[in-house]
Amino acid sequence: MLSRHAAGTFVLFVSVGLLGGAAPPVLGPPAADAQTAFDVNDLSYLWPPPMTAADVALLLSADEPAATGSSSIWPKGAFDLMLKTADAVRVDKAGTPSRIRFGERASDFADPKTWKVAAFRVDPSAPGGHSGTVKLFGSTPQLRVIFQPVTVDANDATVTVHDVTAHLAFSFIKPAQTPPPGFPRVPDKDLFGSVLEDLKALKASAEAGGISTRGPLQVHPALKAQVPGFADGVKAFLKRRMTEAKLTELAFMGIDAPEPWIFFGMARSGNTFVSTKPRALGGTADAQMLILRGGTPVLPAPKTTNVTAKTGVSTSLLFAGDLDAKVFTGAPRPLHRDVPDIIANPERSNVLNTDCVSCHTESSLRTESSITSDGQFKYRLPAGVSGVDEGHLPKTVWNVRNFGWFPDFFQGGQAVPSISMRTANESAEAAEFVNREYFGAAQPENGPTGTSGRDALPPASTAGQVSRGSGAKLGRVASPLTLVMDIKSKEDYSKLKARIEELQSLPPEKNPIINALNQIGTVHFARFVFLSEQQLAVITTYDGDFDRYIDAFVNSIGKLFDEILQHMKDAPPLPVSEHRKEFLDYIKKHDIPAVQPFYSAYPTLRVLDILELQKKKGG
Repeated sequence: MLSRHAAGTFVLFVSVGLLGGAAPPVLGPPAADAQTAFDVNDLSYLWPPPMTAADVALLLSADEPAATGSSSIWPKGAFDLMLKTADAVRVDKAGTPSRIRFGERASDFADPKTWKVAAFRVDPSAPGGHSGTVKLFGSTPQLRVIFQPVTVDANDATVTVHDVTAHLAFSFIKPAQTPPPGFPRVPDKDLFGSVLEDLKALKASAEAGGISTRGPLQVHPALKAQVPGFADGVKAFLKRRMTEAKLTELAFMGIDAPEPWIFFGMARSGNTFVSTKPRALGGTADAQMLILRGGTPVLPAPKTTNVTAKTGVSTSLLFAGDLDAKVFTGAPRPLHRDVPDIIANPERSNVLNTDCVSCHTESSLRTESSITSDGQFKYRLPAGVSGVDEGHLPKTVWNVRNFGWFPDFFQGGQAVPSISMRTANESAEAAEFVNREYFGAAQPENGPTGTSGRDALPPASTAGQVSRGSGAKLGRVASPLTLVMDIKSKEDYSKLKARIEELQSLPPEKNPIINALNQIGTVHFARFVFLSEQQLAVITTYDGDFDRYIDAFVNSIGKLFDEILQHMKDAPPLPVSEHRKEFLDYIKKHDIPAVQPFYSAYPTLRVLDILELQKKKGG
């Protein structure tokens, strides 16, 4: 299965047990220094592209011995197997197989010394930090390291960064799950806590050298400023953490110059690694290809599920040309122009529902086609966490780099730093997750500011939000909603009551309301109550931000809201999916605030925490 994407590669996970639906683990106790807060550059490190032979000599090579001394940081067996697999991979195009070719560089690429660490990312919760993703697959803390081949001409010392990338994922999970049998994995919280302590020390080292790590994701500020001793500290961190026993996934992006690009991945199986077949490719293909000129650009065709549990989008739609075309017949949104926002939103497009090409082209195709949108599906940055340095975003469709160095042939092949919007958003989500789950950082009054899973929506008005998020002031994670709506007539009451009773009589697995609640993963309790023939109340208790909570239901069961509201007085314009602000304002107007304080027997436990405790007790 696909892991989160970085650089010019994707990582694949073993597909065993993916649909088990087990609740996530409760993450470990907050660090003692709860005032610590990470930003994107504290978890994601990008080296300046090497320009001279001296620059290349300072980079960390794949053959560098790990601190344990038992292997190199890219173990030789895994290295040889990956290059052998890269040579054997084929993707069929109209009966003609396409393949990765190294050509005259084959001998260079076969030498681990050629492969340099270009970047790495520390992720506290793969395959994603959103509650819905965590609920299904748990949280796998990972160190993901991006290698790119760099050669130096023996005659004139010209440095060349090649358009090839490898990606290694090291997982910090319980030893019983190494090699991992599938999902959910159980994080080794103590070990990952020590990883975070290492990163804190690096952050302090940068600050001691006069460099702040706050601000947008870019070439790491302390590496760029060449703070004395800092690069050596980063290398020591990698050598200590890149142990062979923790290596769980490998991925590769190669090319038959000038195209196609071919992506494939491998996952640990016992003492070796095997090719994997991504679910987003239908579970039958082990590689995907992108070709910009001639015929079908993306093969195999993606089978994504990043809009609903059964439907999704991919950047292959953007090659059709009509950006204002509707993705789904009969549904006003999303449009083709919404696709980059959906793909770049890590809370909507997780690594198990989106194809590799999409994750590696959302930013370049957005730029190439001058795509703009109203932001309905855009990821919203968490409070206090930065975005991306826009100067590092891909500027040409030929750049499929997510995080690394792009050899820009428009600039004579000079390598430039490249960061996709998706990578920046994933880094922001990771920073918020670490700050919340490991450092115990307090949340804003209205809860976390990231969006909810498939529910990324534009900011809505907070006017009149008297009771929203009031629980957070008192240290609670949950808040109440008491929505009381006025029914138009007795006839409307009869129709509405019959419809709701019909839905509630369905088996749980067929009840759209229950399915939506399970998918959203933030609702403690929910019920319909007819107060009289004139009023219907919807009473719930939920975690997090009010606006996102309501928006989540619009995305999941907006049509059901349309059915209910057509029987109400002063209802907002319908359908609610096209009038989100009006719908939110309607609910805020008709929500009866609770008399404070709002009591909770477990004020600091989220829905996901309770499910995990229940699982541990065998309940």
